[in-house]
Amino acid sequence: MFVKRSVNIAVIATVAILTIVGVVGAQKFTYTSGVNVQNLSADPGELLVTYYNAGVADGSGGTQNMVTDPIAIDGFGVKNFFPIHAPAGFSGSVVISSSKPVAAVTNITNTSLTVLGAYNGRAAGSPNVYLPLLHKANSGFDSWYSIQNTGSVAATVQIDYSSTGIGVDSTVIVAPNASVNVYQKDETIHGTFKTFAASLTSTQPIVVVVLQESTSNILAYTGFSSGSKLPVMPTINQNNAQYITGTQVYNLGAESTDVTISYTAGQYGTDCTETRTVPAKTMVIFTTDVFMKDTPGISETCVNGQRFLGSAKVTTNSTNQDLAVLVNQLKIPGVNGSAYSAFDPATATNSVFMPTIFDRNAGWYTAFNVINVGTGTTYVKCTFAGVATTQDTGVDGLGEGKSVTITQYGVLQDRYVGSAVCRTYTDNTYTTEDTTDKILTVVNELGTGSPDNLLTYEGINP
Repeated sequence: MFVKRSVNIAVIATVAILTIVGVVGAQKFTYTSGVNVQNLSADPGELLVTYYNAGVADGSGGTQNMVTDPIAIDGFGVKNFFPIHAPAGFSGSVVISSSKPVAAVTNITNTSLTVLGAYNGRAAGSPNVYLPLLHKANSGFDSWYSIQNTGSVAATVQIDYSSTGIGVDSTVIVAPNASVNVYQKDETIHGTFKTFAASLTSTQPIVVVVLQESTSNILAYTGFSSGSKLPVMPTINQNNAQYITGTQVYNLGAESTDVTISYTAGQYGTDCTETRTVPAKTMVIFTTDVFMKDTPGISETCVNGQRFLGSAKVTTNSTNQDLAVLVNQLKIPGVNGSAYSAFDPATATNSVFMPTIFDRNAGWYTAFNVINVGTGTTYVKCTFAGVATTQDTGVDGLGEGKSVTITQYGVLQDRYVGSAVCRTYTDNTYTTEDTTDKILTVVNELGTGSPDNLLTYEGINP
């Protein structure tokens, strides 16, 4: 039995972007996509992949393009589809149905494979989706997003750009299973705003994927279906091998709130804090300035110019508002950009799945950050599909609130392409699982060459 609920993915694909009404020249690249699907069950299963042509904003279009034959997937195994099955010229959306629970990550790139991004699929859509960061002519960055209707009838989607005033700014209609693209470059409603956030309200469940583009970067993320009071960010880079981080905090609530982010050093740096006021329905950028300079009116304890690699979490939210937090990483000057979504710690579990793992695959490898969001010390061991090698947190384990970077470069096997599962254990013998501990992960995919060879996605907690 195939279950459609397993994962819905808005996939932006190849050349046919030119066939969609009104989008010629609206984006900086011609795209191609690949999808990695991981079985979260120990039992083998089967997948069906259905492709839907893109629609337009009046609800027309969006017809089914093709359905694959059943695809076998091993227990805890992974299937890599790069490029995707659809014929050349396809642009639209994808629904993956599975007989077992699965997770999926999409890698998206230009046709020359020099500019790349990654984002997570969703198990279901939501009538409300929040986008913490969009761009229009912002230091070379523009953004666009794809709205996929995961419902059974047409969806009317109201778009409220919070920084441009109160009220609905535009409305689009999306056919069932189809997707419609919205380009900030073509919109005239933003005035002089260069960065802003958006809230989408739909009559049917939707999934939204955002592409932040410059001429040398793609930073991709999946829209939020809800916020968190005290979100967690497992990876923070600042002044680290020329990397900087921007943490975009979007207040979804009706009241202003004072937000404190506590930075916890991992391999480098010193613990510190930053406090800013985030008005209602507004996004404020944290992290970037406080490790570089003293900023008047900002309460912070971070060391200017210090090399920092660690994690962060919101530790104060004065009026208890829901927050959607996006983390952008960028290597200066303007190379190697990626984005990931902060986590609600309530979603943490004792195991995390990562569908895309590399070791020296055409110059690509992965490194992931694991953070302990439980109480007390935990011991984390990670296994990899198809190889006997494991990685763990050593004899000392991982302290409460601490994170560690685990790299696969030179560890698994040459040209390894696969997946990973990390689980918590009771002690440093790594023999007995601890089902009560809580961990989260963020995965960086890194390659050689230029200009953009960094992709980031969130580990999946079942």
